[in-house]
Formats: sequence, C-alpha cells, structure tokens
Amino acid sequence: MRYCLSHSNRGTNDMAEIDPDRFTLRQVNALREDYAQVMEELDLVKELLARLPTRREQAFTPLRIMFGTAVVSSALVIGWFEIFWRHCL
Repeated sequence: MRYCLSHSNRGTNDMAEIDPDRFTLRQVNALREDYAQVMEELDLVKELLARLPTRREQAFTPLRIMFGTAVVSSALVIGWFEIFWRHCL
C-alpha cells in the first residue's frame, strides 16, 4: 500500500498533508481492495463474537451440570435397587 505525500517546505510527514489529488488510480484501487479486505475480516470477527456464550448462559451451565448429574445418579441408584430387589431377594 503506497501513497504519495505532498511535502511542505518544512519536510514533515503529517497525515493532514496528504493530497488526495496525487493518488494514482492503481493506488486508489489497491486502497479499496485493502479496505474491502479489512471490512470482511471485521464481519468475521463480529460473527465469532456473536457465537460466544453470554453471561447468562455461562451462569446456568454449572446448574445444568449439577441437575444432570443428580438425575443420572438417581437413575443409577433406582436401577440398582430394582435389580437388587428383584434378583437378590
């Protein structure tokens, strides 16, 4: 990405001194392509951020784990009692 700066007599390179009339068509085209690529990457980052779980989802995750573990444990204990009651007594 190259562009021309109009240099004043002082020899500074401030962004305020960029002369838009001095850009060539190739430079403008290259800048447009760079801008389009940056915007595509920004859209990708936005999509990735939208996929992240919210605080509410993160807050309920331990509760879901505890409830699921309790249900599975209860099912295993009830199943073991049923098997023991029917086959061992």
